[in-house]
Amino acid sequence: MCEKMKNNYRMSNQMNSTVVRVLTSSMERFSERTAMVDIESSVTYKELKHDSDVLTQYIEDVTRGENSFVLLMLPRRVCFFTAAIAVQKAGCAYVPISHTYPAERINYIISDCQPKLIITTSEIFHQRNQKGELNIGNAGAV
Repeated sequence: MCEKMKNNYRMSNQMNSTVVRVLTSSMERFSERTAMVDIESSVTYKELKHDSDVLTQYIEDVTRGENSFVLLMLPRRVCFFTAAIAVQKAGCAYVPISHTYPAERINYIISDCQPKLIITTSEIFHQRNQKGELNIGNAGAV
């Protein structure tokens, strides 16, 4: 079965590639095609590449090229996947976390992984921060 998939989809050359390389190749080849759709929006591969490149640059500026953790507290929509791609392009690891977790769990994860950056929406940040529930430590928040 696996060999058949390799032949049918020409995956053999992609087996040694990273997720970022495969996505970048798709972004270039299918730039005008729809890459993702969620309940609020859709993006083409061209838009996904642009948005992830802009965020990648910011992440690289904040992390200064260090292999760091970046916490993603985002709804599971286009913005989450754009951020996940950008984090990987920057050479960092992302830690997905639900904003619906109890404050103690969120703060434990932040304390445990010591992220250089927390990426969230302003709505989620203000909602959690107004209650005094979010202890971001030394991490920057976007």
